[in-house]
Amino acid sequence: MRESKIGKDLTEKQVKSLQEGRGKKNHTEETYRKLSLSNRGEGSATSKLKEGEVIEILTHIKNKSMSYNQMSKKYNISITQISRIKNGIRWSYIKERRPDLYE
Repeated sequence: MRESKIGKDLTEKQVKSLQEGRGKKNHTEETYRKLSLSNRGEGSATSKLKEGEVIEILTHIKNKSMSYNQMSKKYNISITQISRIKNGIRWSYIKERRPDLYE
C-alpha cells in the first residue's frame, strides 16, 4: 500500500483534514469547570480512596496517631500519596473545606 501511494499528491480535502486533525473540542469555561469538579476526588476514575478516608488520613497525620507506613498498608496507597495528601497536592479541595486538618 505504501509503494502505491509514493509520488501521488494529496487532495485539498485530505490536506485540510490533516491540518485540522480530529477536530477541536471548544468547551466553554463553565463546561471545563463542571468537568473539573466532577472528576476530582472520588469522581476520578483512578481514585482508590473515598473522601472520608482522606479525612481519616489527615486526622491521623494531625494527631500523629498512626505512622505513614501503617496508613500506607491500611489504605493500600503509597507513602508518597499520603505525603501528597498532607501537602495539599492531592485532594486539595479538602484543604479549602477543612482547613482545621492542615493546621
